[in-house]
Amino acid sequence: MPNIFDSQTFYSVANSLTSTALSMYNIRTIDDVHALDIDGMFDTIQDRIDAGWIAEEYIPLVKDVVSNKDIFKKNILSRLNQLGIKEVDKQQTEEDNRLDTETGDNPDNTWDKNQGDISKKDNIAFRAKLFFYSVPKYEYTFIRDEQTGVVTREIAPVLDEIFSIPTTESFNIVWNKIMENLWDIDSYQDIIDTTARLAETDPTFYALNEMFTSEENPIDDNTKTQLETTIKSAKIQMNTIEAKSDTPNITYDMSDE
Repeated sequence: MPNIFDSQTFYSVANSLTSTALSMYNIRTIDDVHALDIDGMFDTIQDRIDAGWIAEEYIPLVKDVVSNKDIFKKNILSRLNQLGIKEVDKQQTEEDNRLDTETGDNPDNTWDKNQGDISKKDNIAFRAKLFFYSVPKYEYTFIRDEQTGVVTREIAPVLDEIFSIPTTESFNIVWNKIMENLWDIDSYQDIIDTTARLAETDPTFYALNEMFTSEENPIDDNTKTQLETTIKSAKIQMNTIEAKSDTPNITYDMSDE
């Protein structure tokens, strides 16, 4: 690959391709990952080359990618499978902890555990994590009518700089916006209603609401439950005040006040 000459370039391209795959395919479960056939993505990239939609400066690099698609396919699938491996490891750890508690090897006296020691972002359920990774990236564009002077706002997908195909929003951006704006929801319907309202001013919430309400790719009940549980976990965290002193850590739950 003469135009992908260092590891930084390779992994930058692999990141773009992984983001594109998440944007193109309705990946919701580990079975979807295992059954994923991403040849169509590389066909789409080749179509972009043939149609002249790739910026001239990127054409040699993109041709390298298409010519070596098997290498990138392996890397993309490995990244997606790694999410599933972490989920299996997490489930096994939870089961081991449950057994340890029941047998007395690990007494269930974790009431004073510092909640900050656990990262909710790193420990969210697999389906919820995949969902947050696969949110399409949109932007608002403003178009002025030359005759009337009227400016209209339109929503459009953001295209990957290299491959000129739709990409996804950063996981961290999606996570932070959801935690900051949806932490006080009480039901799944609240999620839909709030994202619809916020979609008026924020493209990320437009994308989220489109996913939540899609009839073409409806969200299954298990994923809905994981999403609702994940978002509600932020409410628990927001309603908790930690008191620190020379005594052992004490956490006061203020959710009922």
